Amino acid sequence: MPDYFLQPAIDTGLFDYLWVQFYNNYCQYSDDNAATFERMWNRWTSMNVSRLFLGLPASPQAAGGGLVRPAELVTQVLPIVKRSEKYGGIMLWNRFHDVLYGYSSEVKNHVCSDRRSSILPMLVRPFMTV
Repeated sequence: MPDYFLQPAIDTGLFDYLWVQFYNNYCQYSDDNAATFERMWNRWTSMNVSRLFLGLPASPQAAGGGLVRPAELVTQVLPIVKRSEKYGGIMLWNRFHDVLYGYSSEVKNHVCSDRRSSILPMLVRPFMTV
């Protein structure tokens, strides 16, 4: 842990960014699970990566569990994750649900790191299997 299958690859230090799913699992944020959430976030940020992105569902229908309402994200979750120099922002699953629910438009002025003045463009290449 944090990721049983990908840990050897993460440990190489070759990844600049990690997008981690913090929903549909035991480390998702809720009022009664805040300590576990924070402990798991801290474990992920101890990795050898430059930036870590908090993965959340974009609507109640986007995932089986782990929805953090926009107001709760701003007041409860972001104060925890922004303590880390490695906080990069959030990712939402998925764009279809984001358009329907309007999640990103409600939180966009709050999610960027206070330590950065711009959002870095990212190049994502698909994994290839042989």
